[in-house]
Amino acid sequence: MRTVLAIAAVAVVAILLSSAPSLPGIPGAWGRLAPSTSAGDAMDDEEAGAGVPRTAEPAAVTSITDGDTLRVDVDGRNEPVRLLAIDAPEVAGECGATAATEALAALAPVGSTVWLEADVEGRDRYGRLLRYVWRPDGRLVNRALVQRGVARARLYPPNDGRWTTIRRAGKRARRTGAGLWQQCGWTKDGAVAPPSNGTAGCDPNYTGCVPPYPPDVDCDRVDGPVTVLGSDPHHLDGEGDRRACEPPPG
Repeated sequence: MRTVLAIAAVAVVAILLSSAPSLPGIPGAWGRLAPSTSAGDAMDDEEAGAGVPRTAEPAAVTSITDGDTLRVDVDGRNEPVRLLAIDAPEVAGECGATAATEALAALAPVGSTVWLEADVEGRDRYGRLLRYVWRPDGRLVNRALVQRGVARARLYPPNDGRWTTIRRAGKRARRTGAGLWQQCGWTKDGAVAPPSNGTAGCDPNYTGCVPPYPPDVDCDRVDGPVTVLGSDPHHLDGEGDRRACEPPPG
């Protein structure tokens, strides 16, 4: 009799597991908060214990811009999203840019649903949403990129809600020489090593101190505003008025 009851209990559990509901708007296995078991990309104990926060909102990925920026459809709006607490190579020609972009595309494929978690600031000066991006399996994409060594941990105050776990992943990636830490010669403090010709200091095409090109930089790495004196190799002057990196009005 006990054997019969045990078999019946196992059968009931199997049925319940097979009919577990998906997250809203996410079909099939994507919708379950289970750790990824793909070869070579298993989550560590810290990340495996994470889950999609209740405050996060779903969005459909429409395109990948670079290693730390994508576009999503959220509530019928197509929005650019800048991933918080990380910094990845952004343009073709900068070491690791392609690898970083491909890594983000693999973690958040076009057409998939991700979950967006806000911090203190909702948008940056360019109007991009500032978000932590979660996969439905509970993986924090921002952290996964840093863990793989295709992005570096970078704090953008006051947005520090996930900084501790992302910074810890960055230290581990740096210590083990993961990804671009070794391939691109990233230095210990997270800065890109200077070019082989020894060029350093400030780019003469700008007032203030804009890092020399290459690699390309955005205004979030510049103490603005700055005036474009020359050719604008970093493409900071989007409006063509020779002024760049100005704070948003108001």
